[in-house]
Amino acid sequence: MKVPPLIIQPLVENAIKHGLADATEDGQVNIAIVEKPDFIEVSVTDNGCGMPREVLEALKTGQAGKRIGLLNVKERMRLFYHREDVLQLSTSPEGTRVRLLFYKSSDAREPEAEQIREEVTEYGSPDDCR
Repeated sequence: MKVPPLIIQPLVENAIKHGLADATEDGQVNIAIVEKPDFIEVSVTDNGCGMPREVLEALKTGQAGKRIGLLNVKERMRLFYHREDVLQLSTSPEGTRVRLLFYKSSDAREPEAEQIREEVTEYGSPDDCR
């Protein structure tokens, strides 16, 4: 199975830098790895206050300004696996989860650019954070 180099590190860095930025205690970043029949699922989850609505909208449209880490990961995964379903993002006042799908198929390569579908689920608002 092929995996793009240094693809998980930016997610962990973002979880610490942005997800736990306002945490005063009990901040956590968890990495979970689960093997499925066709892919390996890697999830990076923090228990921060979630992403603000404007950041989510910017990520959906690819206009994240200075916050390029997640967009870079998404684009690299999409190009590497030549698939659209490589990254899923969910956020709520209880934290953010980024889920990457590393496909076992041997056709992972550096393909030409194509549109990526990003599954984004938003629950509540960071203003609702504990």
